[in-house]
Amino acid sequence: MVPDRRSGAKDVGSYALHVDCPWSWTTKWGDVVADNESGHAELSALPSLPVTPRAVEVQDDGAFSLIFDDDSRLSVEPDPAPDVEEYWRLFEPHLETRHFVVGPSGVEA
Repeated sequence: MVPDRRSGAKDVGSYALHVDCPWSWTTKWGDVVADNESGHAELSALPSLPVTPRAVEVQDDGAFSLIFDDDSRLSVEPDPAPDVEEYWRLFEPHLETRHFVVGPSGVEA
């Protein structure tokens, strides 16, 4: 539990992933559950699915896929637009630890 912006508290995971490039979450059959085009209302309506990552596939350009225990997949595809500074970052929420950041110039810390 950590403080939230509304003077309350919220439950967060040990790690957080912020994605600033195209992404999609698909079922094991390839149906899109959500993607970067999904609106806030659509994302809020999604059920909370307790999934655990079991594998990761990575590429040199910063793209990756997380494969979960229900065989769903989160795929992140960086867009090499010239004004993009960061594709994604992995960090420990509410801790003063270094963030693992991937952008057009590669891994930044």
